[in-house]
Amino acid sequence: MALVTVQEGQLNDTTVAYGFSKMFDWGWTWRAKFQSPKTFLMRFPSKAKLVELKNFGKFTLLGTRAMVEVGFWSPDDKAKGKLHSVWIKICVCVGGGGVPDTLRHYLGACEIGSALGPVVEVDIEHIYSKEEIRVKVGVRDLHKIPAGTEITTKDLLLYDISFEFDSIAEQGWYKFEEGNKRKIFDYLDLESSKTQRENEIQKKSKQSESGKSNVSLGSLGLKQYEQVVLKTGDMCQKMK
Repeated sequence: MALVTVQEGQLNDTTVAYGFSKMFDWGWTWRAKFQSPKTFLMRFPSKAKLVELKNFGKFTLLGTRAMVEVGFWSPDDKAKGKLHSVWIKICVCVGGGGVPDTLRHYLGACEIGSALGPVVEVDIEHIYSKEEIRVKVGVRDLHKIPAGTEITTKDLLLYDISFEFDSIAEQGWYKFEEGNKRKIFDYLDLESSKTQRENEIQKKSKQSESGKSNVSLGSLGLKQYEQVVLKTGDMCQKMK
């Protein structure tokens, strides 16, 4: 499986397949599957042909004004984007004082950092020696990082913790313009699920009742078994 990336210009699945069929007449039916506005999935006649085009680099697709590049497809290509990775300083409590000692450990730093996003790394080396604690977290939007959060300890004590931006560890990316916004999914239809379960129970109940009325011996019903016994008896008498 190959991943065709559009470097310049605009294409769709039809124009991609048409361009490859005109440019590479290899006795192969070219089909392109849309993955994103700039990427398409395609099957090649052989791995050797795929490697050949991959090594060729960027080229202008025949019949179009678009420049494309062919590469190997991997499961990661299904991702719609990747979060930005940033280092954040967990600073003093609002109103004074440093990070509480009850939270000054790895799990405590993860708990605080998770208010911003998934915690990737904690600066354990300086977790006790410095006033602030550094954590690397994943965030969707670099311009919408909260300045603080409220944390509750195991003793049910509440603290307001402030954050300071330290540095960008890795720039994220999104395939779509609105990729940095979380998708809102519909709610599960519990009534439909309940009805489906009830129908399945009724179906199993009917199957169970029909099984009782027709005793099964192996793969034969009782009447079929009696017929087989009679036929076998007749055959034995004829052989005698």
